[in-house]
Amino acid sequence: MLAIVGLPCSGKSTVGKRLAHRLQRPFIDLDAAIEVRLGCSIRQYFELHGEEKFRDMECEMVELMSRLNHCVLSTGGGAVLRMQNREILKQRATVLYLYATPEQLLPRIGSHGARPLLQVANPLERLYVLYQTRDPLYREIAHHVIATGCQPPARVVHAICTQRTARVLCSSLFRLCTGFENQRCASARRKARPANTVAATRFIQRWALAELRSLCPAVAAK
Repeated sequence: MLAIVGLPCSGKSTVGKRLAHRLQRPFIDLDAAIEVRLGCSIRQYFELHGEEKFRDMECEMVELMSRLNHCVLSTGGGAVLRMQNREILKQRATVLYLYATPEQLLPRIGSHGARPLLQVANPLERLYVLYQTRDPLYREIAHHVIATGCQPPARVVHAICTQRTARVLCSSLFRLCTGFENQRCASARRKARPANTVAATRFIQRWALAELRSLCPAVAAK
């Protein structure tokens, strides 16, 4: 599963739908699923029962949805507030953090009544509070951090797929290098090691590192 996290208005649902389409996977919007379960909007539930009751329901839905494989899950902005949710997402999914600053997010708010935490007199100030609280939590569980800035959704999806490709390449090249190393050890045990095995292994390792750095420096650094 791919799970997308980020602040309100960071594009989780829009990017999630496009990413799911590109990867040919089902798309699940956690907030939409919660509203179906509640039988009312999240804003109405907030007004009637408060945030804590909503977070309890959110935990139940994260646990349920995290058991679905091969899908793209767009989470709510505050899903990371509960430790249980963070542990589940980090263990069961590849987590993508769509990063953007409060200033970049502000123009996207508009008149979205579906986001009760942003229905305040000074939404930028509220975004700063949310950012300071949640950004460390997003980074705690993120396998990839995607700086969205003011990029269109299509470009964000391309950046995500590029990082995924680099990670797959890293895994494949590691297996390739390991295969060469195993061949070298087996040859040594047989006392018949080819003279060019060590050189070939070193060449593959240098080439793999160079490829990774060119594709995704952040992945290569790990």
